[in-house]
Amino acid sequence: MTKRERYDKYEGYLKVPRLQRMNAEDGIAKMIAAFKEAGVVLHEGRPPMSDVNKIVLYFEGDGNFKLTEVVMTGDTLGCYTGICLEPYPNEENE
Repeated sequence: MTKRERYDKYEGYLKVPRLQRMNAEDGIAKMIAAFKEAGVVLHEGRPPMSDVNKIVLYFEGDGNFKLTEVVMTGDTLGCYTGICLEPYPNEENE
């Protein structure tokens, strides 16, 4: 299945269109840069953010997006609802 086919099959409320994908990627990159600059690391002695491969953000409900907790882990296990990012034109057939 191509990335385009996967995106098209996703439920509408879980799709992120290309324009918002660019905004989301920019925001995430800034968040990662801030954590890196702050020296966040899972295990002492490692370069900042070098051993983090998952970040989970928790927000209060009812549209109140005040950040209440950030969980970072090197563990890739867990059950989450994913969103699907619309592929860029050069990715559609991958």
